Order: sequence, then C-alpha cells, then structure tokens
Amino acid sequence: MSREDDDLKGENQRTIKFIQAQQAHFTLDIQQMREAQAQAEEKWERRWGRTEEGIRSLLAIAEIHDREIKTLAEAQSANADATAEGTAATVKAITAMAEAIAANAEAVAANAEAQARTDKQMAETDERLNALINVVEQLISERRRNGSSGDTSQ
Repeated sequence: MSREDDDLKGENQRTIKFIQAQQAHFTLDIQQMREAQAQAEEKWERRWGRTEEGIRSLLAIAEIHDREIKTLAEAQSANADATAEGTAATVKAITAMAEAIAANAEAVAANAEAQARTDKQMAETDERLNALINVVEQLISERRRNGSSGDTSQ
C-alpha cells in the first residue's frame, strides 16, 4: 500500500468516526426531544385533567346555584319587592357564572393553541432533522461510491 492509500484510509476512518459520533449525537437529541414531548404531553394531560375537574366543579356549582335560584324564586314569589331584588341577585350570579365559564373556555382555547404550536414546532424539527439525515446519507453514499470506484483524487 502506498502512503496516499494509507492517508486516504486514515481520512476515511476519521470521516466514518465523525459520522458515527454525529449519528450518536442525533440519536441522543431525538431521544431527548421525545422525552421532552412526552413530558409536555403529560403536563398538558395534567392541565387538561385539572381543567376538566374545574369544569365539573363549575357545573356542580351551577347546578347548586340553579336549585338555589329555584328555591329563592319560589320563596320570593310571595313578595313582589323581594322578587325584584332576588331577580337582580340571580341575574348578577348568572352573569358572574357566565363570565367564569367564558374565562375557563378561553383558558382551554389557549391550551389548545399552545399544543398546536408545540405540534407544529415538533413537525418542523422533524423535517429539519430528516433533511440533515438525508444530507449525511448522501455524503456517505458519495464517499462510498468514490471509494469503491478507486478514485483517490479527492
């Protein structure tokens, strides 16, 4: 073997080691992204669970309020003045409840938007990573082709 062949072989070995190191790094990065995504999903599920519990609590409160409103309406029907005051309080309570439900709906929508952004970012990261992998694979293929054809001019 000539010195040029030894040099080319050494360069190829270094290139292969570099590519292997990069592949290991990419594999680690992908694993870390998967773990981060799993953590984000768990966090989102916990948040959704709390939101669901909050909605159920609000519904239970709304049902309690509904019963209380009905009870108040029956009691106040005997007295016209008390009925007018009770109706105002009822409207105020319903308005407050509607505002709380609307605020909760906005929070749910914000969570959905945040999840959509996260999904989009993950898709973009996947696309970039796939493009990088394709470039590395092309380089490896080209070097193999050049190496197998006996071309030492590179």
